[in-house]
Amino acid sequence: MTKPSSRARMRDFLCEHGPARPADVAAACDVPLSDVMAEIDRGALQPSGSPDASDRCAVCGGPARVNALCEGCRESLGA
Repeated sequence: MTKPSSRARMRDFLCEHGPARPADVAAACDVPLSDVMAEIDRGALQPSGSPDASDRCAVCGGPARVNALCEGCRESLGA
């Protein structure tokens, strides 16, 4: 069995636990903090306190528990 990518581990952690500090995500997912920050910089993760944070998916308008995309849209985009 292969180990999930660091992006997948971060996504799964946030989907399960909701918003978290970048340092907490890094520790829980066993990834460098710089990887978490890179995902934030590229827009794959969104800081929970940002003014455009929403509980609606930016693509389909459905419920988005974490960041700006629902689970289905994130998966279809490979995020």
